[in-house]
Amino acid sequence: MGKTTVAQFVYNDARIEAQFDLRAWEKLEESIASKRFLMVLDDVWIDEGKTEQENMGVWNRVLAPLRSAASGSKILVTTRMKLVAEVLNAAHVVALDGLRSSDCRLLLKEVALDGETMDFPPELREIGSAIAAKLKGSPLAANALVQC
Repeated sequence: MGKTTVAQFVYNDARIEAQFDLRAWEKLEESIASKRFLMVLDDVWIDEGKTEQENMGVWNRVLAPLRSAASGSKILVTTRMKLVAEVLNAAHVVALDGLRSSDCRLLLKEVALDGETMDFPPELREIGSAIAAKLKGSPLAANALVQC
């Protein structure tokens, strides 16, 4: 289809070159050759419209330049999709569960009151419980909500 040719044309265009301080084409492999590295890929998703084999093929091509790295190199991947860990053949998976609803309520209260202790009236506790349920156990969402 000529995808590589088009990519090379864009990459080598003088207007493109003028727009960027740094351009890279297969230089990642040279940069990390025989070096130990830690790479973080945050919030990775895969195309659910593709088969697992197709997704593996894409990731094999993306990660191919990293194969020249020294032994002991690591890639840390965060994702919301269990399938990502399977496709990337993860060596170790840590699943982070959300907070229990009661813990989420406590966190909301702690952040909202800036650590002060205070009893809320029952109607405010009900509102807090409803909010905690909508946060689905996310401590980040609870903190962000109170910071607004």
